[in-house]
Amino acid sequence: MLCTSRLPHRTDSPRCAWGAPLAGRGHETRARASTCASRAAPPHAARASPPRRAAAAGGPFAPLPLPPPPPPSSHHPYPLIPPVQSLMSKLLKKAAGKLEDYAASRASSGSGGGAASSSAPPPSTPLDVLPSRRDILLHRQQRGVNLGSLFALEPWLTPSLFEGVASADSEMDLLRALPAAEARERLERHWRGFLDAGDWKWMREHGINTVRLPLLYVHFCASQAPQLLRHTEYAPYVDVYAGAWAHVERVLAQAAQHDIGVLVDLHGAPGAQNADGHSGLSGAKVQLWDGHAAAQNQTRTVEILVALASSLAPHEHVVGLELLNEPRNGATLQAFYERAAGAIRGAGVHMPLYLADGWDAPHYAQLVARREDFCVLDTHVYRCFTKDDHSHSASSHARSMRPGGASHGMLSHWSTAAQRSLVVGEWSAALNPASLHNCGDAKEAQREYAHAQLALFEETCAGAYFWTLKKEGGADPGWCLYTAIEQGILPSSLHPLASASAPSAEVLLRARHAAHEAHRTYWAAHGAGDGAHEAFAEGFAQATKDAAAFWQCDRSTVGFTQQWRRTRTQAYEKAKRSSNEWEYAHGFAQGIGAFKDALK
Repeated sequence: MLCTSRLPHRTDSPRCAWGAPLAGRGHETRARASTCASRAAPPHAARASPPRRAAAAGGPFAPLPLPPPPPPSSHHPYPLIPPVQSLMSKLLKKAAGKLEDYAASRASSGSGGGAASSSAPPPSTPLDVLPSRRDILLHRQQRGVNLGSLFALEPWLTPSLFEGVASADSEMDLLRALPAAEARERLERHWRGFLDAGDWKWMREHGINTVRLPLLYVHFCASQAPQLLRHTEYAPYVDVYAGAWAHVERVLAQAAQHDIGVLVDLHGAPGAQNADGHSGLSGAKVQLWDGHAAAQNQTRTVEILVALASSLAPHEHVVGLELLNEPRNGATLQAFYERAAGAIRGAGVHMPLYLADGWDAPHYAQLVARREDFCVLDTHVYRCFTKDDHSHSASSHARSMRPGGASHGMLSHWSTAAQRSLVVGEWSAALNPASLHNCGDAKEAQREYAHAQLALFEETCAGAYFWTLKKEGGADPGWCLYTAIEQGILPSSLHPLASASAPSAEVLLRARHAAHEAHRTYWAAHGAGDGAHEAFAEGFAQATKDAAAFWQCDRSTVGFTQQWRRTRTQAYEKAKRSSNEWEYAHGFAQGIGAFKDALK
């Protein structure tokens, strides 16, 4: 089962004195292992059980039609469609449009596409131009980590910030408990000291190429759009956050200096999009969706997202904006997504938009697939919170992540439905003690589980972000990336191909000839004659050139494979004016796969 929230810190967890260094400060690697708080046994009864993800299958809105089944494997990737003949080209294109997932992603839809004028993507990179640095940053496989409690605070991660605050559950509790000047001083000191150059260097050295940056709306609005802060819960604290955005921009600059992308995540919206403390409010009434102020809060949130997206757009290393974190699902969420996305596109901002799945991934995967613009589905994967989680051993959880397992099948299905525009925005190596009971070697069992997750996410998703980089207290390989790597729960690099070498031109040429011959043979056997099928060969060749350009950029691999294939296929169609763009797309898909296979 998938969990819908992170629970608060243990009341018995070690707490650092105010101002003590967090685990993972960039100077002393060995010290980090002993300064991440243990959270192997989260307080399961600390708050009411969250809505179950499975329950969302019968949501309050009519389900979108299911997409076509996944195409055959790369070893036999040709759908059985009518022969390629000039007199049947119209029928061919219609059939290919149903069977080719790239074509499905181009089709407009009243349920998800928004206004065509606002959702259409910007001009694609011409065929004769290699992918730009920006292309690579947006489309590469994201091997990431969350910068949890840097800006959107969570007391269990940084308890020293909340010293003297009784029963703290959210950032708002800190503000209400302290004089404004003291609150500002604490926050400013925290923002300045949470990350240093050593942290960024460590992330690079361990295969991290992207970070997810959770923010509350006040961090942006206080100085950049104070008019949008009026009549919100954080309006009285505008002076406390006057310097917040300067610290956010410093983080963006540091990430760019180390060639690390940033996914900015609106973790807390006006009124709160969920009832958890990490939305920025304690005991939230979820007034983004409920109550007399809901409509006003939704309008204000859309305005904030447009302003935030416009501010982030010039930053080359900002790879996307997540519209909401873990929003409560309901009849309003999809309409909100469409409204916000349409407003952002209408403002001329075309960065990728990330949509949290609202604990109904099958539904929102189809919404993502039907949009014409670059949208991505975000799902969160935890296996430590529910009674069902506790009833399974670590080995059982690991088996579920492997081919043939339930979690593997589920994530594979969602990825196919979303046309691989899917990331796991949060995951961890944490397990309930019950799952480690009678395991023999508990550390090895946890390692097996963590490695199985990594392999699954690399196979099925365009990215994954561990929760979280660092936290205060004792060693915790379940939730602290520093400790997880240092203790061997996770590999030393999150990039599984970090030690691979680029394939030679000869290897790629042989692969292209073999794939082209197989393609020709297949269509000859299915009534298409022995044509040249040059579009297939062109697609394959372009894909390997592009993949090589990605690899030369920090050993990146193409993660959003179908989104990038769609971009290249659109450019091919525009340049060639050909009805064989489906063949080009086939060749392109196989070329991307062939390059990655040759890296192994």
